[in-house]
Amino acid sequence: MRSLAARLSIAFLIVGLLGVGLIALFASRATQNEFRNFIFNEYSGSFIDQLVEHYRTHDGWNGIQAALPLPERFPFQGQGQGQGQGMGPRPGNFITMTDGSGIVIVPGFGYYTGEQVPQEIFQEGVPIAVDGQIVGYVLQAREAFREDPSETAFLNRVTRLLIYGAAGALIFSLLLGILLSRALTRPIRELTTATQAVAGGDLGHTVPVRSKDELGQLATAFNRMSSELARAQDLRRQMTADIAHELRTPLSVILGHVDALAEGVLPANAETFDVIRDETTQLGRLVEDLRTLSRADAGELTLNLQPVQPYTLLERASAAQRPFAVEKQIEITLEPQSDI
Repeated sequence: MRSLAARLSIAFLIVGLLGVGLIALFASRATQNEFRNFIFNEYSGSFIDQLVEHYRTHDGWNGIQAALPLPERFPFQGQGQGQGQGMGPRPGNFITMTDGSGIVIVPGFGYYTGEQVPQEIFQEGVPIAVDGQIVGYVLQAREAFREDPSETAFLNRVTRLLIYGAAGALIFSLLLGILLSRALTRPIRELTTATQAVAGGDLGHTVPVRSKDELGQLATAFNRMSSELARAQDLRRQMTADIAHELRTPLSVILGHVDALAEGVLPANAETFDVIRDETTQLGRLVEDLRTLSRADAGELTLNLQPVQPYTLLERASAAQRPFAVEKQIEITLEPQSDI
């Protein structure tokens, strides 16, 4: 069975693996997309400039299908040139070109030469402006401009760096997870050891309180419980010693008188038997008190409530304390009121 620290470490590892993996994946995709956007924006303008130059040179779009100035990065450069003299489509091309009114002059994207492109589509293309007048539109996909080998190598290097960074972050998260799991389980291990010690009879065993969070509150509660158990044990021991002392006195008197009677030292008269009876009565009261204490400890003791006059209680209290007061030359007086 795995320990709690091991399970926490595995949980941290899984969370770190998922988090780092997702971040690396998103970062790689975002880097590639942004780099391709940069290439598209960089070379799209150059491509439009070539089209503008063709329009000015030929005073229109004459021969544009055969002489379409495909950019160097066009994935199908050289394919389809010379095929556009008729009306056939070039569905594999990534570029469709229209004149200013939206009539296809360079087919692509499934459009045929001479076909009218819907206004909402060709107006989303890149306009071709010559001397401030829009003379055409280019509908082009970003796939029309691919990375050259050096740029592909750059993207590969970025991807490798992301992988290395993700691996480093994963190792760091694993080490951090191990440290955190040990820090979290340390108070639990200390509480477990302390609980076993208390169960073995080492009452009063405490644990260090290292924080004020839930674990710290648990440690504080355990220390309080352990201290109360130790205090209760001390009280029981003291009570047992007191009980033994109280029981020893009447028993000693009874045994002494019985031995004296057996040896003929004391006469078997009423006075001797009265002493034995008094001590036996005292012993019985002590045993009854012990029985009352045991019932109170077990929660079985019930209170028998009876009305008592306050003046009666005062008389009993003064009578009990009068010998001590007389001994110290203190006079106790009672002044009852009519309402008590």
